[in-house]
Amino acid sequence: MPLTQQLILYLGHAPLSFIIVPSALVLFSVLGGLLAHRVPLRVGVSALILTIAGYQGILPWLFQSIILLAFPARLAIAVACLLPLALLAGIHFAGGMRRVEGMGPRLPAWIWAINGSVSVISCVLATILALCGGCRAVFALAAACYLGGTLAFCPLTGLLRSTASS
Repeated sequence: MPLTQQLILYLGHAPLSFIIVPSALVLFSVLGGLLAHRVPLRVGVSALILTIAGYQGILPWLFQSIILLAFPARLAIAVACLLPLALLAGIHFAGGMRRVEGMGPRLPAWIWAINGSVSVISCVLATILALCGGCRAVFALAAACYLGGTLAFCPLTGLLRSTASS
């Protein structure tokens, strides 16, 4: 939601922003999922958390710096800004799923259910938090949630233990 909010201001087109953000996030996260077997999970998770944390300072500065560019250039830059975040999120989810697939027949279904539930709830909470605390607060909380979720699943996935298979 903060990304959509920032792109509305940057592009000046709310409907276009509501189309671009989810579409780009889905497309690029699918690409990340396809690349997940090539990227060590530990690297993908660390990069995702750092990217989320960095976006809170970089995106507003970047968008303000290049606001006078022609609309097609701003649109291309906006989509390019969504690429790293979504790609890394796809790597994170697919890599984590790969780790838990062999741990029991019901575990992947639970992971999908948790992911779906949190995705719906976080969308509403992100909107509320953005209104109360701003986009920076949403990005900071998102980074903290990814870190917390990763640490919570570390005993299950062995993310911190294994070095050869990450």
